[in-house]
Amino acid sequence: MKRGSIYWIAANIVGIVLFLYFSSRLWAPPGQEGLLPAGGDPIVWGMTVLPVMVIFLIIEIVWLSKSIVSIRKLGWKATTPWLVVFVVWVAVVAYDNHRSYTGSDVYSSNTSP
Repeated sequence: MKRGSIYWIAANIVGIVLFLYFSSRLWAPPGQEGLLPAGGDPIVWGMTVLPVMVIFLIIEIVWLSKSIVSIRKLGWKATTPWLVVFVVWVAVVAYDNHRSYTGSDVYSSNTSP
């Protein structure tokens, strides 16, 4: 693995930790995931978690473009570290969505008689 990839991976680890730190403050307590979020939760999310996601999305795009350029020299293995980090990001965001308030209990109780 190239030294540059190690730096990109380290930066993404920092991003994942920041993402989980900020988003965990808005997670529902166990058993309350189906309730609606508090009124200010989307604003707090937008001011803390969203900037982290945007910054690291830009980092991912730059890294992917550099990996694609180096495919000619290194072959497809140049994109393997990017793909692994991308899959980890998808898993982290899915975990965050799982732990967040969803409102599913409130919506399902409104539709039942």
